[in-house]
Amino acid sequence: MPLQTFSVQQVQEHSSADSCWVIHNNRVYNVTSFVCDHPGGEEYILDHAGTDITHLMHDQLSHLHSDGAYEMLQEFWIGSLDTSSMPDDDISHTPGLRSRAKVSTTTEEQQVADYLKPTDLAADRKTRFLDLSQPLLHQLWTSDFSKAFYLEQVHIPRHLPHPARIFGSPYLEVFTKTPWYVIPIFWLPIIAFNVYRSLEAGQSQDKVATFFLSGMFLWTLAEYGIHRFLFHLDDLLPDSTAWLTAHFLLHGIHHYIPMDR
Repeated sequence: MPLQTFSVQQVQEHSSADSCWVIHNNRVYNVTSFVCDHPGGEEYILDHAGTDITHLMHDQLSHLHSDGAYEMLQEFWIGSLDTSSMPDDDISHTPGLRSRAKVSTTTEEQQVADYLKPTDLAADRKTRFLDLSQPLLHQLWTSDFSKAFYLEQVHIPRHLPHPARIFGSPYLEVFTKTPWYVIPIFWLPIIAFNVYRSLEAGQSQDKVATFFLSGMFLWTLAEYGIHRFLFHLDDLLPDSTAWLTAHFLLHGIHHYIPMDR
């Protein structure tokens, strides 16, 4: 799809909750649908709607953002900022623009196109990494990738118009897809059974509720800790095919195909 370019004035016109655009690194993002979901509160985005937030997102004292936040930001990318007609004074007074004002439009168009369109499978094979048209697990298990090459490639996102295939066997592949309703269907009967057994054993309702809520809190904390720290200990990852495969299945695939349904 052709890249759209927007002037600063056009971006500034979208400064409300109904239409909220921002600028980051000379790129324009429509974050309207994300405003109410922003962890810091919607007012924090609206206070900077229609402006350049490059400096703000990098400010350690104000609002330092994680790598995950930048990955999420890419979902709202709609085009690039047109700086060709901006006077130097305007660029110098717009945070984050001066150092990037000379970025060519051609390069920017290519970057947008690479992100928004599905990965060219034929071109991607030239990296000699995984072939996205084939089951991924067998390829990785039988590979001889070095740790450095694997980590470099797995953190370059690919995009497919359909879910990537993990197993060659159609019977195993079924278990890689989990519709949301499978979770309550599986777990609610187990929860109900355990609550029933606890009450039957003489535990009070208050005690059962306390243990249930405590378990939910501890599990949520454990999940956060595992994803935030354990899955990102790349420096400690052993350089072996078995460990790289385990890393890929546990978390690497999330970075490799972030938009996979």
